[in-house]
Amino acid sequence: MPNRIVRWRLANRSLSPVEAEILVFAETQSVTPQTEIRGRIAGPTCPYSTTIEVAYPLRRLPQALPGMPLARRIVIPEPSFWDPTSPFLYRGAIELWEGEDLHEKISVRYGLRSAVLRSDGLRWNGQRLRLLVSPHEDVQPRDVASLREHGYNAAFLDWPDPALVEAAETLGLILLARPASPADETVESAALFAWILPRDWRQAEAEWMRWMQRQRAPIGMYFDAGPVPQGVAFLIDAPDGPWLRLQTDSEGELGCIGRST
Repeated sequence: MPNRIVRWRLANRSLSPVEAEILVFAETQSVTPQTEIRGRIAGPTCPYSTTIEVAYPLRRLPQALPGMPLARRIVIPEPSFWDPTSPFLYRGAIELWEGEDLHEKISVRYGLRSAVLRSDGLRWNGQRLRLLVSPHEDVQPRDVASLREHGYNAAFLDWPDPALVEAAETLGLILLARPASPADETVESAALFAWILPRDWRQAEAEWMRWMQRQRAPIGMYFDAGPVPQGVAFLIDAPDGPWLRLQTDSEGELGCIGRST
């Protein structure tokens, strides 16, 4: 019976100008002594730079992770990072093998980046970055290049479709995405910086709080003068905005990292 990959993700284990180590996690329908995760990624590629692509294979970890027998790693010397000016990407495939039989092959793309909200603003790959957010909310994949030409490096949008995510990753546009409900599955992408809760999120506050606990990206919410739950990364305040305001666990507003004009 064919085996399948149920879930998978890539995550940075370490990231520096000298070397990047990426962990590859895969959960399959079944695991036997013959089950193996293989594959490779190659890169980098960037539409604004001439690059030499190198292939980097999936490797076994020096020491297996508890409960994750199929976890693998990718080591990239002197990596190139993803940012909206130079959106370097690595592309490849994750393969599921049973002995010598290939059961499934999944195409992947990955951008190496770190993004941290601090009291003095947003640090992207260690450098300060001011988000210049497009005022247009109905963004289509064909609009990404034009937004960049007009000086924007970020955009608000409703639940991101795969084509828009790929265009943003490839051309360099940071996404601030609004899920429709706390039941929605989320996506991971180098371009996706943060999730924005819908304006009526307080009508299902308990469900949204559980949703927030599962996310690996900052969470923003519209400010309605009510109490703000702890752990919110930033707020969005209209009518002149959106302003993105940093929020710590207990100290409140610390600064502004961007505003649409």
